[in-house]
This record gives sequence, C-alpha cells and structure tokens, in this order.
Amino acid sequence: MIGQADRGPGDYGYGAALTLTDPKLQESEVLQTDFWRITEKILADTFVVSNGRQYAQFCDMVATTALIDEMGIEVNWDVINSPDAIAAVRSWKLPGSHTLKPTHCDPIHSENLVSGSFEFWWRMQCDAFRWRHDPKFQLLPNEEAIEDRFESCRIMPGETSSSTVEEIAALNNAIGDVRNDEMLRYANSSTLAARGIKWHLKSARHWLSHKRPRTDGGDVYAIRFRDSMLAAARTPEDQRSIYEHVAVQHVDALDTFLAIAPEERAYNPHLQRMNKLHDRVVELYNIRHPQERDITVLHRPETSIAA
Repeated sequence: MIGQADRGPGDYGYGAALTLTDPKLQESEVLQTDFWRITEKILADTFVVSNGRQYAQFCDMVATTALIDEMGIEVNWDVINSPDAIAAVRSWKLPGSHTLKPTHCDPIHSENLVSGSFEFWWRMQCDAFRWRHDPKFQLLPNEEAIEDRFESCRIMPGETSSSTVEEIAALNNAIGDVRNDEMLRYANSSTLAARGIKWHLKSARHWLSHKRPRTDGGDVYAIRFRDSMLAAARTPEDQRSIYEHVAVQHVDALDTFLAIAPEERAYNPHLQRMNKLHDRVVELYNIRHPQERDITVLHRPETSIAA
C-alpha cells in the first residue's frame, strides 16, 4: 500500500508546490486521475532528494517505474502523453530550500529556466515509463541528445546549473548505466534502486564538499538522500509513498553492501569504489555536522551497523 494522499509533493521539508492557477488545468480530466497524483509526487520527490545532482534523479525514476509495476498499478498513457501534464509541471515553483532563481537574465527568462527544468524532468520520467514497457524504446543515446532535450524545453545548454557541460556528462553516464544493460529493462525495483546508490553517494560527496546556498536558513550541507532514508524508515509501511518504498530499498541495498566481507571488497573494483565513496561521505558528514553525534554509516542515525 502507499500513502500517496497523506503528503504533498517533495516532503522531508523541502518540497516544491504545485499550483494550478490556470482554470483550464484545474478542469483537466488528466490531472484529476490517481496516476497523475502518483507521477507528480514521484517527480517532486526525485527532484528534491537528488539535491540538484541530476544523475541521481534519473536512477530513482527508473526504480519507481519498476515498483509501480510490482504494485500492480496500471500506467495511464493518457497522463504520460498529455500536454496538460507538461503545462502543470511548468507551473511549479521552486522548493523553499532551493537556491534563488538565476539573476543573470531578465525575470521572464529566469522564470522559464525554472519551468523548463521541471519540463525536462517530466519528459525524463516519461522516458523511464516508455523504456520499461516498450522493448523498442531507447533512452537518450548521448550528451548531444540531452542538450537537444534541454533546448526543446526552452533551456540552452549552460544556462542553468543542471545544463552545464559537467552535469550533462554526468547525467549521460547515469543514463548509460541503464542504457547499456538491456536486462535492466526487466529488473525489479530493488535491483534498480541498488544501482542508483553510487550516484547518490557522489551527490552527497559533492554537497558535503561545497556549501549549497539556501533561502530558508537550513543546513547548507544537508544530505537529502540520507534524510529520505531516515524518514522512510520511520514511516509505517502502509503509509509510505512510492518514493519512500524506494528509499527503504536504498537502506536495504546499503545494508547488503556493508555486509560484504572486507576481503571480498578488496578484490572487486566496483565494491572498492563504493566502499571509498561511502567512507568519504561518512567522514565528511561528521566533519560538517560537529554538533551531531558521529555516524559510522550513512543510512542510520546510530553509530553501529548492527544497531
């Protein structure tokens, strides 16, 4: 079961607010469906928890599409293909904890950069559904295709932090993780959630190394990936949103990884890399949060893996 109706888009105190001010949107049949409410919640949650590092967001979208299948929720293709859905996400406002809108361009253009970013990610989420259900559908093949999608959403590459050369390259690598393994198209959600862990750890390492300007006075070194796991673990199973179910799978995946014997990790390059990333994130977290009790693993508030 899912607790979709209990919480709005992007919880954990960071959420974007969906405002359907256009009367036509308020009357849209597509936007009254359960599937729209599910998908706009997933889009908001993955946006928030990725913490501005897009490579983590796409991996979570792929995991949620698999989970929706496992829950027996039928995909409503009218929602996926609806212009009203695009108009709705373009009406979103930034979360209160987000950095200020760009100041290097005029107000109208600045507003479009925000709406265009949300449209870009709605289209990426639709790609995840199509890739899951259509064996012939292919994900964006390269960096040029990602740049073209930004332009189709009225964002020129380099105009936002999410469309820089570095971000596009990292997003292409994350898409490639899925794109280059055809068997993942049929993988279960827990497998896909586990594949996304390394991208979340990279995001965490980034924000623990760089202050994130905030407009709400919150923790400038907040790790929303950690916040999401702790919040989901505290939420009763029958009240969790779809993303919270994925967040619990992140917890399970980290437990499984940390249970691997050190000698086994030492001879596996992938496990070595994961181990180094996790240890560095924990080290930086403790440095950046001296007022808190030290943690030894990212996904639990206690100091012991067994706790």
